[in-house]
This record gives sequence, structure tokens and C-alpha cells, in this order.
Amino acid sequence: MFMHYTASSSLLQIFRKIRTDEYNRIIHFYALYEKEIITLDAEEYLTILSYYINALFEVGGYELEVIKQSSILLECSIVENIQYIDGQDIYMRALLQKAISLMHIDRKDEGLHIAKQLYALAPFNKTYKRFYKDCLILTRPKWIIYSFRASIGFMLSAIVIKIIGFILALGSIENILLMSVFILSSLCSLACLYGLYQYVHKPLQAVTKAKKEPFDAV
Repeated sequence: MFMHYTASSSLLQIFRKIRTDEYNRIIHFYALYEKEIITLDAEEYLTILSYYINALFEVGGYELEVIKQSSILLECSIVENIQYIDGQDIYMRALLQKAISLMHIDRKDEGLHIAKQLYALAPFNKTYKRFYKDCLILTRPKWIIYSFRASIGFMLSAIVIKIIGFILALGSIENILLMSVFILSSLCSLACLYGLYQYVHKPLQAVTKAKKEPFDAV
């Protein structure tokens, strides 16, 4: 895909008068002129659409619309061989915003899939790596967090046992209880560490080592 700079239908010229951070005005403009916008040539259409998606994303609360319009942009970007508009990578930005929106509405498997593909396409991009890691953490099995909470609970229990043992002079009973709690806490901690390795660290490593796969996130 190549760098494209937009020229100038009258509609685009009007649009260009809106500042890129005036998100509500951009959303209003798109809603007002949507029928005319979709008839523009591909480059101008993608220009307005990319800013519209970004405005929806920045304002928040438009997740379904971001997902819908991002899918349209991604498909059009591929068909028309346009990835950059005004120096911005609209393709990768739309993928990221689509994935984040999917995570927000609890379609985590779809969001994780796109996050993985983003990281595979740009493994040295810290933003994509961090986002993929966050997605892995959010989609990890629930038993990992339960193991972590149990480990903390057993550690707190050990403190309580120690205090009670000091007050009541429990002697050997205290040592047996402390050893039992220590073993249980250790097992829970190991389970938690194993889960984080298996479901977070290992998938990250796999993407880093693997060759880039054909992209199918659209």
C-alpha cells in the first residue's frame, strides 16, 4: 500500500475546514452528508471516513458504529490499495480502534484475534504488544485470578494464625497450621504463575517467533 495525499472535491474542501480534534463536528458533518460522502472517489471517501471513525472512537460510546465503519474502511483500504491518508496509517489505526471497541463491548475473542494479528504485523510496535498483552490478561481463565486471591488469602491467614498463636501459646499446633497454610499458598501461587505463563507470556512469545501469517482480521 502506498502514501496518498488528497486533493479536492468541494465536499472535502468543506470538511478540511474542520479541525481534526473537533470530534463532534466531524460526527455531525458525516451524519449530515453521508449520502454524498459515499459517492466520492475512494481516496476522498477514505479520508473523511477515517477521521469520522477516529472521532467516534475518541468521543466514546459509539463502539458498534466504530466496528461497523472500521470494517468498511479496512475492506475498502485493501481493495483500493490505500493505507496512508495525510501521512497517517489509517489501516492499522482502524484495526486497533476496532479491536479496542470489540473488547469494550465484551466481544473479547474477536478483539483478541485482531490484537494478535496487529502484533504479528508489527512485532516491534510497543503499543500493539502492550495491547495484545492486555487482551491476553483480560481473556485469561478465571482460575488464574482465583488462584491469586486464594494465595493472598492464605498469606493473610498465616498472619492471623501467628497472632492467635502468640496470644494463646499454641506451640506445635501453630507450626502445623502455618506449614499447611504456607503449602496451600505456595501451590496457589505456582498455579497463578503457571497460568500467566501459559495464557499470557507463552502466546506473546509464539507471535514474536512465528512468521507473519496472512491477515484475516477484517
